[in-house]
Amino acid sequence: MNNQKIVGVKYEDEYAFKTFNGRIYSYYTSLPLAVGDIVEAPTKNGISIARVAKIDIPEEEVSSFKDILKTITVKLDKNLFLLKNELRAVI
Repeated sequence: MNNQKIVGVKYEDEYAFKTFNGRIYSYYTSLPLAVGDIVEAPTKNGISIARVAKIDIPEEEVSSFKDILKTITVKLDKNLFLLKNELRAVI
């Protein structure tokens, strides 16, 4: 697994911008992430915007499905993301 860590994210609600609900989904990443960071998370349906909800997840917690975990490679600028969504809500 090299220097990759396991993090948990919650996806952005497609009907309520800047809202992240639902269960936590696990991903590998080598990015320096903190709880609250906004990332692009690959899913079976394409890329989704997600917020990091948990970091440093032990591999034992995902051992039964670790072979299917995808990898987060893009961290978004949180301030730009929030500004973009404010503009999107006005339009």
